[in-house]
Amino acid sequence: MPDAQRTATHAQTYLVDSESFSFETIEQENGQASVIRFELKDPRYQAGDVVLVLSGTDIHFHGMIGEIRDGFCGSTDRRGSLLAATGAVKRTFKFGGSHEAPLLDCDSCLGSLRAQRVGAA
Repeated sequence: MPDAQRTATHAQTYLVDSESFSFETIEQENGQASVIRFELKDPRYQAGDVVLVLSGTDIHFHGMIGEIRDGFCGSTDRRGSLLAATGAVKRTFKFGGSHEAPLLDCDSCLGSLRAQRVGAA
């Protein structure tokens, strides 16, 4: 049986620059990425922390980090994402260059994000 997902008592912010942020668009609205998946292997961050993508001082994406599995996690920002969608919704994840890896059980990883969205509505 897998270990239970760790959750923080106090949320931390995972801050990244939009120019160097590598992500996959899972869902998009009007050309803006509203649900993303990205690599997060830093053990300081966990589910419940916040991802903040900045371009200079402008916020391009702000969302809660969902379940982390095999070094990848998902996040959602349906209220103002300025992060340009990475084309059509993909089922693979790009690692910078030309390397791709299959998306790992995306529906399961993002299930908690969808549940949070329904609960918040």
